[in-house]
Amino acid sequence: MSAPNNSPNAPLSPTRMIWLRLSRHKLAMLGGGLLIVLYVAALFAGFVAPYGYERQDRERFFHGPIRPRIDGWRLVVPRYEQTSIGPFRYQAKLDDTKPLQFFVRGDKYKLLGFIPATVHLFGQSDDQHPVYLFGTDQQGRDI
Repeated sequence: MSAPNNSPNAPLSPTRMIWLRLSRHKLAMLGGGLLIVLYVAALFAGFVAPYGYERQDRERFFHGPIRPRIDGWRLVVPRYEQTSIGPFRYQAKLDDTKPLQFFVRGDKYKLLGFIPATVHLFGQSDDQHPVYLFGTDQQGRDI
């Protein structure tokens, strides 16, 4: 049995040559890392998103992003009410907040496309304090 050829003059495989060239470029490595994070987030999208795509909030069409904020030592979500200025304008009630919850039961989804689940990474069990990190669309669905 012969030992593997690890001499400096040994030919490199095409995969090894590509990896060596790519690893010299920091921006390429950063882009590759970002792609891996995005692919993992896509695989676990049902878990990461607090609400399913089918869920509609009929009271919050075109709602702007809701940013959790720190109150004391915890993240809280303010309640928003529609203002009288326009049909799609909302104002935060800063004195009316609820703590952001983690590993919350919510809408049904399929983890990795085939495992039925209902636990989401974060969310709010109170419908008056929803968590729309990117807002809602024209039908009140979480973006």
